Amino acid sequence: MSFSPLSRSARGGLALSLVCATAAVFGGCRGGVSEDPPLHLVPDMDNQAHKRAQSMSPVFADGRAARRPVEHTVARGHLRTDTARFEGKDESGQLIPRIPFDVTEATLSRGEERYNIFCAPCHDKMGSGLGAVPRRLEGTADQSAFSGIPSLTLGRLADAYDGELFQTITHGKGRMPGYAAQVPADDRWAIIAWVRVLQDLGGRKPKPGTQAPEATAAAPAGGASATAAPTATPATKTPASPGGGSQ
Repeated sequence: MSFSPLSRSARGGLALSLVCATAAVFGGCRGGVSEDPPLHLVPDMDNQAHKRAQSMSPVFADGRAARRPVEHTVARGHLRTDTARFEGKDESGQLIPRIPFDVTEATLSRGEERYNIFCAPCHDKMGSGLGAVPRRLEGTADQSAFSGIPSLTLGRLADAYDGELFQTITHGKGRMPGYAAQVPADDRWAIIAWVRVLQDLGGRKPKPGTQAPEATAAAPAGGASATAAPTATPATKTPASPGGGSQ
């Protein structure tokens, strides 16, 4: 009995079928179903004895499993020795009058962007205090929670030290919450630089003694004062007009 040879395409199809069948067999033989944990040949400290958060431990006298970090422990990337930049204060603990670095156009652009995201909803894009949130709550039971937001062009705010504004953004004040978790330190300074632009546009110039040191050397008698206007020229950067909002 004689057999006719397979064509080239038939041989190719047969070879592909054999390959697929072999792969299926070996792929399905990786092990049966088991409720036991898989064999871990190289542990690499993946499985260690540990306690869950807020759990008890008989090892320590206070019974708490969670331990306080060692005193003066600093998380990686969080060593902040520049008190002016990260706290708005000088070495003696006094509020600094001016932003502790040069303000550029990039700083103002960043400040405008961050201000419009985090501040404008309540303060309005021009700093009037009539942002979208208080306007939307007018006539509702929650109106009082967001009423009376001060304009950023008020004299006491225009005359405040930059360090004071930094502290307010960081820790909050009155009904305003702190934004340290949402806004990094340099962005807080950028927002302050933009607030100074809005105050300048609103006609609130820094009072004598609060300008840059080269403009005047003497600080005003009788308390806190404001910082200089940003070193970048404010006239070259003006805020976009708020859409449909009161100013």
